Amino acid sequence: MPVPCQPTNYLTGRLTWRPDPIWTCQIQISRDNLPGLFASVEQRHWIASIEAFLKNERELPIELDPEQSYFGMWINAAHQVNPESQPTLNIIDSVHHQIQMLSTELCKLHEARRKSEALTRLDELHGLRDTFIDLLDKYS
Repeated sequence: MPVPCQPTNYLTGRLTWRPDPIWTCQIQISRDNLPGLFASVEQRHWIASIEAFLKNERELPIELDPEQSYFGMWINAAHQVNPESQPTLNIIDSVHHQIQMLSTELCKLHEARRKSEALTRLDELHGLRDTFIDLLDKYS
């Protein structure tokens, strides 16, 4: 992170500043692909929150209803806007539904004091997450 520039050096700093080379090598993402990116970021965060709950690192203020998520709203809109993509969207939606069902099941196991059983299935949840994100990447 660069040090803030003093007002007297602002113009010089602005003219000589260059981004970190790693930034300039990144692939630019189209604005059309942002909803898929946002959905994948939300899903990663949501699953990390489920995992933290299962490990007793947080309470469960997470909404388990898929219709209330950014992804739920995005997939519903995508079905209407891209009817030719229905088969792909149905696969993505199916994997998302599997994630929701497994997450609900793991939370119920945890609440039933079967925490170790829930924790042993985290790899299954991570696998579904990875599949979901791969499908979103391919769709976008």
